[in-house]
Amino acid sequence: MAEIKNSFLRSKMNKDLDDRLIPNGEYRDAQNISVGKSESDDIGSLENILGNFKQEELIDIVGARFVIGVYDDEPNERLYYFITTNNSQNVTCSSCSNFIVAYNTNGSTFGNGKTYQTIVEGSFLNFSTFYPVVGINLIDDLLFWTDNRNQPRVINVTNELGYYTKETDISVAKFSPYEPISLLKTTTSTFTSQATPTAGVFVLNIAANTNITVGMYVTGGTTLITDLVQVTKVVSSTQLHLTATLTVPGGGGTVLTFTGTTMTNEKNNATWPGDPNYLEDKFVRFSYRYRYADGEYSVFAPFTQPAFIPKQKGYFINGNEKDAYRSTILSWMENEIQNVELLIPLPDIGSNIKGENQAPFGSYKINEIDILYKESDGLVVKVLDTISSSNFANLTTNVYTYNYQSTKPYKTLTEAQTIRVYDQVPTRALAQESSGNRVIYGNFYDKYSPPSNGISYKVGVNKKQISNDYQNFIEYPNSTLKQNRNYQVGFVLGDKFGRQTSVLLSNEISESQTINGVKFGSSTIFSPYDTQAEDVKAWFGDALQVYLENSIQAGGTDTYISGPSSINTPNTEIGSDPGLYAMAKNGNTGFNAAAGSAVAGKVYTFTLTGAATGVPVTGDFLRGEFTDYVKVLSAPNDGATPPVYTVTCDGDVNIKLYSLTVPATNPDPKYCYKLNEAGWYSYKVVVKQNEQDYYNAYIPGILNGYPAQITTLPSPNPGNVELPIPFPVNEEGKTANIVLINDNINKIPRDLAEVGPDQKQFSSSVELYGRVNNTATSNVQFYPGNFSDTAISISTADDSNMVPNTLTTVGQGNLYQIDTNPLIARISTSLPIGVTTATMTQQLAVYETQPVESILDLYWESTTTGLISDLNADINSGFNGAVGFSTFTYAQTELNPTGFNVLSAAFFPVNAAGTNITTATLDPTTFSAVNFAGVAQDFVLTDNAGNPPSNTYNGPWQIKTTNNFVYNAAFAGTGVGTGGSTQFSNGQRFKFTMTFDVAGQTSTLSFFGNLTNLAPSFTGVSLNPFTVASSATNPLRRSGSSSPVLQGVNGALTSPTTNLKFSISSQPSGNYFSIDAATGELSKNQNTPVGAYSLSVLVQDAFDTSIIPGVGLGQGSLSSSIGTLVVTVGQAALNAGAISPCIDPSVTPTAANTVVVPNISTTINACWYLSDNTLVATANPATNDFEGTGYPGSNTVASQNGGQPWRLGNNAAGKSDVKSGTIVFSINVTQNKTTNNLSVLSASVDSFAVWKRTPAIGGTPATTWVKATDINNRQQNPLEQGMLLVNTTINTKKYGQYIFAFEAPSTNSEEYAIVATSIECTNATVAGEFPQVTVNSQDLYNDSCVIIPDGTGTNYGTTAATTPKSYRYEVGTPNGNSNIGAPGGGGAGSVNLFAFTPYGEYVKQFYTTYQLTAEPNWTNAAGSPGNVAYDTNGNNIAYPWNAVSVVTSTTPAFSTMTDYQDYNFSARMIVSGGVMTVTGGNVGNYGNITAAGGTVNPLLRISGGTS
Repeated sequence: MAEIKNSFLRSKMNKDLDDRLIPNGEYRDAQNISVGKSESDDIGSLENILGNFKQEELIDIVGARFVIGVYDDEPNERLYYFITTNNSQNVTCSSCSNFIVAYNTNGSTFGNGKTYQTIVEGSFLNFSTFYPVVGINLIDDLLFWTDNRNQPRVINVTNELGYYTKETDISVAKFSPYEPISLLKTTTSTFTSQATPTAGVFVLNIAANTNITVGMYVTGGTTLITDLVQVTKVVSSTQLHLTATLTVPGGGGTVLTFTGTTMTNEKNNATWPGDPNYLEDKFVRFSYRYRYADGEYSVFAPFTQPAFIPKQKGYFINGNEKDAYRSTILSWMENEIQNVELLIPLPDIGSNIKGENQAPFGSYKINEIDILYKESDGLVVKVLDTISSSNFANLTTNVYTYNYQSTKPYKTLTEAQTIRVYDQVPTRALAQESSGNRVIYGNFYDKYSPPSNGISYKVGVNKKQISNDYQNFIEYPNSTLKQNRNYQVGFVLGDKFGRQTSVLLSNEISESQTINGVKFGSSTIFSPYDTQAEDVKAWFGDALQVYLENSIQAGGTDTYISGPSSINTPNTEIGSDPGLYAMAKNGNTGFNAAAGSAVAGKVYTFTLTGAATGVPVTGDFLRGEFTDYVKVLSAPNDGATPPVYTVTCDGDVNIKLYSLTVPATNPDPKYCYKLNEAGWYSYKVVVKQNEQDYYNAYIPGILNGYPAQITTLPSPNPGNVELPIPFPVNEEGKTANIVLINDNINKIPRDLAEVGPDQKQFSSSVELYGRVNNTATSNVQFYPGNFSDTAISISTADDSNMVPNTLTTVGQGNLYQIDTNPLIARISTSLPIGVTTATMTQQLAVYETQPVESILDLYWESTTTGLISDLNADINSGFNGAVGFSTFTYAQTELNPTGFNVLSAAFFPVNAAGTNITTATLDPTTFSAVNFAGVAQDFVLTDNAGNPPSNTYNGPWQIKTTNNFVYNAAFAGTGVGTGGSTQFSNGQRFKFTMTFDVAGQTSTLSFFGNLTNLAPSFTGVSLNPFTVASSATNPLRRSGSSSPVLQGVNGALTSPTTNLKFSISSQPSGNYFSIDAATGELSKNQNTPVGAYSLSVLVQDAFDTSIIPGVGLGQGSLSSSIGTLVVTVGQAALNAGAISPCIDPSVTPTAANTVVVPNISTTINACWYLSDNTLVATANPATNDFEGTGYPGSNTVASQNGGQPWRLGNNAAGKSDVKSGTIVFSINVTQNKTTNNLSVLSASVDSFAVWKRTPAIGGTPATTWVKATDINNRQQNPLEQGMLLVNTTINTKKYGQYIFAFEAPSTNSEEYAIVATSIECTNATVAGEFPQVTVNSQDLYNDSCVIIPDGTGTNYGTTAATTPKSYRYEVGTPNGNSNIGAPGGGGAGSVNLFAFTPYGEYVKQFYTTYQLTAEPNWTNAAGSPGNVAYDTNGNNIAYPWNAVSVVTSTTPAFSTMTDYQDYNFSARMIVSGGVMTVTGGNVGNYGNITAAGGTVNPLLRISGGTS
């Protein structure tokens, strides 16, 4: 038989072809064969494969178990087996075993003497035969695998059995730290006693504690008030010095909590080694990350808030306000922090977290911790230091303290690490492979879905809370929520390995709701600007407040398989919501522990009240003290009623969560848990706020409206100043102007995008919000609401029509450095802001610019993080007692009387949902009302009817006053007084405390109320004008008064005149007046010029320099409206009603107060009078006398004033008699020669006489008319004079003028009458030549009608340019002889002096300056006062100074009375320069002062000129 041979060199099985067609070298089918590959002649031959042989040892180990995966490590000749006894799909079997076993294929043995060794064992591996391990890779010593049931895992095959014991040990995604570094340190001690304060030292004795440091606050165990008590000195471990006495309701044995920030300044520490300047200009945040045993890094923990406390604690002091507007920056707004203790949270006790492969093994396998550093404007994260876990070897807590001493980081992390928010590790993966050092997953789920039920919460803005639970006001003392911003708050949930949900927003309907006085919205809230002043002592800043109504729930009851194990895993076939990591037993109910529960290390003892369905049993978990959860090892009870449980755990139990403190809620819900390793573990709050960068513009005051401009040109005018274009009027409250210098130019920039080449004025698109408003003397907070201002024009001062020499002195003072031509921004204002030009000075004001809105839609990580189980426990505790008060407004002012209800509405307590509790009771003995110093106040609790409530009364309640209150400096300021007066004990801010009972659940609640200050005001005659003599001594007094000039009330019902401060906010240049702030006494400088001064005065309350040294004004002090006080120095002003309109007879013929002779050779009489009433001539044709004077009183010409006398005075002010001041009558006679019909024109008046009387007052009749005596004591004989005018020249006028001056009486008032008799035209031909007589009545010392009858009509009383008005005289040298030289012509020995009246005969005082400030000191050669001659420089009166050119006089000719052109005077001068009272011949012709009156009439002026 033929033999067929075939070789199978191609080693290829071919089933596609028919057997007959299979080519040589291939075969159709084969089993258990191999093709020979040797080089011998049997190459290509088939051989049987050797069969498997039974390894008895491995079979013994595996037994009835199932191998669900194997990995062949060929290079090391080792197999890794994945073995389980769990043959079910969904049930977690606590009795099942799971192993990873290493087997040496080369027969070598392990340390146990066998060829195999178990390297990992435990139910936590959670293997199942239904989920084979198909993806396995070994990279170096790291064995990676995935089974599509659990998350991908990894172990180091070199570690011993027992090294891996839980999921966090083997997961590829490592435990992610969820807590930020804390910058807050807290310690406790037991209260022993307090010593009586001495010299401001408050001594506290406590149980020994070495952890208390200077600067810590007492935050627990004491009644918290507006200003927390702080440690000022550590005397010893048992004695401290504090800033105030504590109020400790519990007395001795009370546990006090001391809290402080870890950020310190070390400038006084000579041994501190750090760089003191390194952090000055930095906003630094800190974080950390773990480096695990196999070199993996965790993601970053949340960063802290910036470690920043400004120098000076953020306060303006010592001239900082001026520095701010001069430089436009705050040079002291730098970080004063130099040293920061970083309290780094660890996941377990420090000694337990090590990563070494050496028993006892660490719980978290951490080898190192990187301390991370990030600057606010930096993009990179740097490493400050790397701390080995060996540093934790002796640490017995879970907090490691790293002392940062302003050192520089030593390395920078890569961008990949910086942006690594979480590990991109799948939650499940079916396939796995490796490439190089990378592990690749396929067919995976990358994340869990967030809870399908969402989260229900509300967001509000509230003041930072002051309690043991809210301490960020200490940790970050200078941080506050920015106002005028929108905030969106969300939650991010994370599993234990750092996987996170997207941002979860509230599923609440976005309707606002007020809870406990705080307005809440849904996820988004707007924080507006404050609308009223904050009490700085009680305000620690604002913060976002999140109110959660329901606990966070995830997954569902069908998602997790119930079983005996405490570790539940997700049913991977149902949904992708993993549920919660810690699931409370018995739902949200928990178990109720009675008062007296206690924790001692690992043992928790409690007395159960209610059902036992939720109590812990063996295998459950409680919250741990140093780690997240501790396992219950045993939990027996004593079988009593009620039962007492003793729960023993494998770690310390959390003291705060499971111990009950006094007072305690009874019953108190507590929780134990089942754990789900894949569930949501922690939460953090994130905030989106897109309105980012903004500036504060520090401005040298805001001018409300425009600066004052000049209205007349200066004389002389060397700079050729032109009158400016007037500013718009009535712009106050609509337009403001500010100076832009330095950096403010960039903060409020000009829009330069579309401008012309010659454009000088620019707009600005920046919106501005006023934050600090300047006042006349200081500044105050400004509340813009939702209104913004806009810079509508920015240009230089010159281009803004604000050239300095076109502004008044006051206007120039409005604008800072106006002489440098700074930029001026004109602001369109929505609300009135700034100060008007009259009182504007440089005071700091602040504008805040509109923020730049970021286009990045980012949420910012906050430091509010924690475990979801803790958050749920707080929410589910189900406290049904009182947590707050119903809505009311505290409304108490210092004007409210005793018995006043201080609340706008009676109140109930409310529960956590904000609902009124109408079943609560309140023990009245628990009610207290104290001020910020802890002093009891005068309030009482009442029922709604105003009666004392009983213990069983269920509300509502009211609070009434039992005394009157005064807002005073002691409680408005920052200091604490030591007095015991009623005013001191009535403070401005009160704390009301009471304890409510709701079905056995008690709670002590408090609220604060502020006493409202009322603005003070001036009283009585404070603002009435008054007059003092130039020589008056200080303090100044009103005539007949011994009281201070200024008096006021503070607005209070009682003690209305206390705690007031008086001030002058502005006065004319020279600042001649001052005021005593406390008494209101007004004083003047001794060289104060004569004149009237308008003072702007102010009164403020809450003032006491003994309480608040220096400033004296307490916080909240109010001011009156600025009042105007007119003080006249020198002479009293004439009452306005006696001042007549000014009439110049030379240009105004036949006007009011004027009589005209009707024809030639007709003699008429005339009368002028001053009175409160209309007086008439007696209707007696025979005598026709005036009111019994004996003189004809009527005007003879019936057509002139109806034949009745002329009534002088001011119609607008109400015509009146003389009540005050000094009146001067100017009597003017005029005749005009218009033709040559007669060569000589003449007119005459027989006599002018001045009469006076006291008018009828009440029932007292008027006195008899008598002839008046002038202020020079001249009787009517010389005063009662006639006049003759003679004119020989055509087209000329002849004028005659008499001047009479009279002083008002010190009491009552006086009526005056001027009677002219026998006025006639003795020689005239036509009506235009008939004489006329006019009378003016004016104030001698402020004459507004000074007429020189020269035909020009010039009123020199209105052209005087100085304040006060002054007039120049030429005065000769003093001479002791009776005959003295003439002063005229500016000859030798004559000088120019000044007086306040243009009428020489009534000069009372000469001055050397036109401001009337300096007096001459004249003596003759013998050293004694002499006679002096003076004249009016060539005119009938002295011209006003600085108004017109002064004519140099010529030697006057006194040939006849009818043609002299000048008039001269002589008087005896006293040594100080004043004129003595004129008697006899003291006034007369300077050439003959001995003759009474000399050769001329001393009161008559006659002159003439061409008309």
